[in-house]
Amino acid sequence: MYIDKDALKKFLFDKWEDSNCPKCKNNQWTVPYDVFEIKKYLTGKFIIGGEVIPVIPITCMNCGLTFMVNAIIAGIVKKTDKEKAADKEFEKYMKEHYERALQRRENEEKAES
Repeated sequence: MYIDKDALKKFLFDKWEDSNCPKCKNNQWTVPYDVFEIKKYLTGKFIIGGEVIPVIPITCMNCGLTFMVNAIIAGIVKKTDKEKAADKEFEKYMKEHYERALQRRENEEKAES
């Protein structure tokens, strides 16, 4: 997937306070024109499907230190409808879990008094 380097640059300038490499203090970086994937390691087994994290590697031109920027958070890759639905389900689950925990706490406090 070809990336919009201007959008990535804007994201990095907005988020990174210091553009110098934390190892060598150089401030020259290279960014590929592609998005890469990080997948869960399954002892070398190849699985079709499964969760991936889209990342953009950013590499210091002096020492080679490489950062991975999440392409979804950077706004370079958009979440799919399936991912958005999963996020909503997770938020719903967490809200219900939190409400049940509060109710349990209230019940315990009433039982103690």
